[in-house]
Amino acid sequence: LTEAHDYLLGIPGLGVKCVACVLLLGCGRPAFPVDVNVGRICARLGWLPLEAAEAVEDLDDYAPEPAVHQYLRDRLSALDQVELFELHYQMITLGKVFCTKRAPN
Repeated sequence: LTEAHDYLLGIPGLGVKCVACVLLLGCGRPAFPVDVNVGRICARLGWLPLEAAEAVEDLDDYAPEPAVHQYLRDRLSALDQVELFELHYQMITLGKVFCTKRAPN
């Protein structure tokens, strides 16, 4: 997986989030894409170190730092592709619908 991850990162225009999306959604490989919604949920759940969580809370419309991707990838590595896909999907929905940046329900 690391070889595929590194190869995809070497393609101009692909960043950490896009590579994770390609691996999880396109290749069926275990990966965990972190967009602003997923990052916000992880920060509010206390899944990130305090300094990373504070930075994520300020994000509007861009992906969190690659360090956040790495931090979560290391901790979620025990989950398989199906579990990661479901977690990713549910966290995006939760972040877009209920746990929004400005007015969490």
